[in-house]
Amino acid sequence: MKKDKHISFDRYYCCGRSLALIHARDLSQEGVEELAKKMCDPFVGVGAQFLALVSSHEKSVCRIQVFDSLGKKIKHDETALLSAAHWLHNRDGVDHVLFLDDRFEKKVTRFENDEFHVDLEPPAFDARSIPISTHEVPWGKPISIKDIRLKMYCLSIGEPFAVCFLDWQKNLDWISKIGPELEGHFLFPKKASIVLAFVLNPQNLIVRVWERGRGLQQGSLGGAAAAAVVAIRNEKAQSPVWVHTNAGKSQVYVMAQGVCLRTQPVHLFSGQFPLG
Repeated sequence: MKKDKHISFDRYYCCGRSLALIHARDLSQEGVEELAKKMCDPFVGVGAQFLALVSSHEKSVCRIQVFDSLGKKIKHDETALLSAAHWLHNRDGVDHVLFLDDRFEKKVTRFENDEFHVDLEPPAFDARSIPISTHEVPWGKPISIKDIRLKMYCLSIGEPFAVCFLDWQKNLDWISKIGPELEGHFLFPKKASIVLAFVLNPQNLIVRVWERGRGLQQGSLGGAAAAAVVAIRNEKAQSPVWVHTNAGKSQVYVMAQGVCLRTQPVHLFSGQFPLG
């Protein structure tokens, strides 16, 4: 009897994202799209939202490609880089990894307690970069959604975000009402991810995020960074600041040269997945 082929994988959870990681040497490039569909299938898969394919050029230099549940290659996701760095540390003992793709290179560094640090896209505040349909970018602009009045701050950190601060922590649940309404607002020609934030103190924020195209998220690396940037720019918080979500916490550093994030990816389990 012919023995079925299997591929080794590791399941990770990082900042609200569920990922499966595999090494490129174990799979031909032609089969990765179909494998992503199968491994991310909610019924027969491994519980992952994304599949990350990692190939090593040198011990601390890697190429990474990320695929969604439809088998489509997507723009690099820092949660995949953080998870892959943790995976490579456990596998090869490396503390610094340079990740390469067709259009970027990013370095991830390990600190104590298995926390990893990655630089994010620099924030942009102009209408063209976000983009916004008006010449003047809303910054503290009053807006009313479903009879809820808020002040909105808009920026881009690799994608458009609208951040609103709340006076009461209990009102973070408004994200389910405000998110879908504001995501497709006429101000955002390419839609936007929506962040509701509550300032616990200058070192801690609590946020809820409605991501464009994905809906309500347990956590969001970009949403955490957007809330931190706005809070620090408005002198509501100080860098570094801890940002708490339902998926855990991340520490965000906002500096003149950009934004970086430090968090702890979680390795859930390893396994074998059948090919064919």
